[in-house]
Amino acid sequence: MTLSDVFAGRACHDCGARAELEPWTPAWCRRDVGYARCVDRVACTARAAKRGERARLRASCLVLELPVVPDAPLGTCRWCGEALTGANGSRRNYCYLDREGRDCVKAWRRSRTWDARAAIRWRDRAEHGCVRCVDCNVVCEPEDEDASGVPWDADHELALEDGGEHVLENLRARCVQCHSRKTARENRARTALRRAGAELERHQASGQLTLLVDDAAEAGL
Repeated sequence: MTLSDVFAGRACHDCGARAELEPWTPAWCRRDVGYARCVDRVACTARAAKRGERARLRASCLVLELPVVPDAPLGTCRWCGEALTGANGSRRNYCYLDREGRDCVKAWRRSRTWDARAAIRWRDRAEHGCVRCVDCNVVCEPEDEDASGVPWDADHELALEDGGEHVLENLRARCVQCHSRKTARENRARTALRRAGAELERHQASGQLTLLVDDAAEAGL
């Protein structure tokens, strides 16, 4: 869905679906700009809530690296596990520019990011030295920063819409073409699932489901 779809009335302003729509002008809008929203307000509210939850997950923090001792007692650095020295031992549980040159506070801060692309880049460069597409194995960002690569996207292996989590383990680098093909496959699968559910509901409503089950039982299926 694009912004032009909303303004053209081809998608619901609230949930973004292209279901059965009706023209709608919000109270805060002083001119007719061609908004539309779903006729089924209950289903629209549910879809809008899921859409908001996915947006919240995408904006959440990603953990790149975990501390060695997350529940370290007082006087022990939870990041590196070493004993704290000086004033750090009584009022901090991270090393902070100690006499050995450790700065675990800065390391802890760098271990969190809100950028999915930065998280994938950090992981893949540490493991492979470059960023590669997980499907076609093309080099998206080579080890040499001056060398040319290909455009790529940060993609959830299991989509958030299908119950995936916004964590580093579920993030993959995919070139734009492979990402588009994967998204198309997922959309086709969701459409087929929705159609199968609608067909099942139609059979249940018409009483045909019981007849189908009885016929299958008689046939020994």
